[in-house]
Amino acid sequence: MTATNRTSARICTLMATLAPLVLGCGLESPQAPSWDASYAIPLFGHDWEAAELLQELDSLVVYDPADPASLGLEIDLDLDPISLAEALIAGSTSDTSSYGILDLDLDVPFDAAPVSFRFSDLASQLEAQPGPFSGKVDTFAFHATVTLEDVIDHEFVHVAEGSVTVSIHNGLPVEVFEAGLPDSDRRLQLRTPDGELLAQTTIDAPILPDQTHLAELDMGSSTLSRDLVVVVDGTSPGSGETSVWIDPDATVEATVSLGIEIVADAMLGEPESVVQVFESAFPLDDHIRIESAEILEGSLDINYDNGFAMGVEVDISIPTYLRDGTPLSQSTWVDATTNSSLSLDLSGARIVPDAGAQELRVIATVRTEDRRGNPVEIDAADRFDIGVVQSDLELARVTGVISTPFEIEPEEVETDLAASDFGFKFASPRGTIVFDGPLPADLDLDLALSAPSGGPALHVRGLVPAQGGNIELDSDELAAFLDVAPPVVIRSGEVRFGDGITPISLDSSDEIAAGLLISTPFELSLDGFSDTLSVERIDDIDEEIREMVLDRVQQATIALRIENSIPLGMGIEIRIDSDSSAVLDDPALIIPGDGSMSVDAAAVDEEGRPLGPEVTVTRIEIQRQDIEALFMDKAFFLSPILSVPGSNGDVVSIYGTDAVDMIAHLEFTARIGDID
Repeated sequence: MTATNRTSARICTLMATLAPLVLGCGLESPQAPSWDASYAIPLFGHDWEAAELLQELDSLVVYDPADPASLGLEIDLDLDPISLAEALIAGSTSDTSSYGILDLDLDVPFDAAPVSFRFSDLASQLEAQPGPFSGKVDTFAFHATVTLEDVIDHEFVHVAEGSVTVSIHNGLPVEVFEAGLPDSDRRLQLRTPDGELLAQTTIDAPILPDQTHLAELDMGSSTLSRDLVVVVDGTSPGSGETSVWIDPDATVEATVSLGIEIVADAMLGEPESVVQVFESAFPLDDHIRIESAEILEGSLDINYDNGFAMGVEVDISIPTYLRDGTPLSQSTWVDATTNSSLSLDLSGARIVPDAGAQELRVIATVRTEDRRGNPVEIDAADRFDIGVVQSDLELARVTGVISTPFEIEPEEVETDLAASDFGFKFASPRGTIVFDGPLPADLDLDLALSAPSGGPALHVRGLVPAQGGNIELDSDELAAFLDVAPPVVIRSGEVRFGDGITPISLDSSDEIAAGLLISTPFELSLDGFSDTLSVERIDDIDEEIREMVLDRVQQATIALRIENSIPLGMGIEIRIDSDSSAVLDDPALIIPGDGSMSVDAAAVDEEGRPLGPEVTVTRIEIQRQDIEALFMDKAFFLSPILSVPGSNGDVVSIYGTDAVDMIAHLEFTARIGDID
């Protein structure tokens, strides 16, 4: 690169002024004597302060002229922002609720008329004596059976739960169900028409005249049919020696009624339509305890599997999801022994869980098909399943407590460090990650930046308030990271939002914007580099001097004095040509011709500061052809090329006022006077 010349070329016309005095009467006099005179013509002079030199190398060099020690580097990089859209994803959930005939609670009506057992049927001694009369009643035993028809409206019902109450009223003048006898002599049974025992009980106390006894029979696990057979076994001690009023038509009356409502777990019958409301709660993803949220995108699939041999209408209501303040709802008819599905678009819906509960509530109102006149068999194994499958929900915004860290998936981030590949190795860099506020919440960060190929990682750990803030980087980590200077890094890690207790609000458009600011004083080691310091136009050499040199000089010497107060050794080469476009790439003259001139580094003290400039004086002989290259035209161009081999891994300290000062003269001897 080409630096701007801060000091104009110091060309002196002193020799041109003095020439007439030296020559006396002038060169024109053919009688004048001749002699040799020595000349020194200034060609070039310039000094380059380190701040100027290094700023030419890289635009990242910073310097305040008011403070020589301020020379340093400053790298300000924008890192790709971290989008928080991924943090606003409520995870998927799925579950199934299953319901059977017990849950449907199908109606099993039970209706039985009272039955009577005549005195004359129970006591055979009364068969031949019609009409009421007074007399003694002998001991008797009885076994009575009666069939109750159409007690239920179904062909059969398997009872999971329920009972039948039998009320026995003694209308006889003597007690029945004599105490102290075996159970078989004081027993009440309920049987099927086929004789299968359904339930039985023992009458544990005598029933006196005009008294009523209640017996409850558990019907659980029994199978009822339309007809029910009541069987009564008992005895009576009679009246003994006491005469009683005897009416052969008097009765023992039994009334069979429903005790505990019958719950069927299987049936063959004609059930009426029933309506049941089932409520299920499915856990929501708990990494966000949502108070309220708006869904950007997502769906909820409801799957019905009807194992019943009758159709079912289902009205679904989901109070957790609201649209325009109303719970999402949908009605569906599911035919017998089939399945059906529906999908609800949740886009734009709001999530409003019940206070304190992170649950997806689903309320299903199930209405069974009316099968009166159309028998259907329902087995205990038949089920009606409601399955819920909620996809991952992308939230547009959310208010709630985010208690778990947001994992940042590894992603490539450009650093722009490739543009800063200047060959410096930092001794003690300072790095700061600057987070622009406002942020959506206080952040607790644990991030890592590493090259895709591995190598040193840069860790970013710390708390950043919502209004924005900085995290200082570890200097050793930063130095190792900058040695690699990867143009692309892999960013990964995690972010915690808030304190995990207080609700915060996030929007899917929120992002964490940050920049990497690296600064360091110029205390570093350098790799080698080279640079074109400037291109100078030399056009103010006195015309008489120029003509004299062309006419009278066959060889000359370029004297170059260099003062170096920078603690770096260097090489300098000077390129000269009459054409500015050729001076760098195809110069007519290169000084020296056999390589650059070596300039020693300035000696430094214990702190690395120069003790004084290192002075190098070099004299280069040039011949006639070089002289013509310099002076054939009225102007020529000169460019010093600087090469620095580097600091060999040593750390050097450079101030902005450290400098390289270069002065070049052309020295020659010319014949003065008559040269014919």
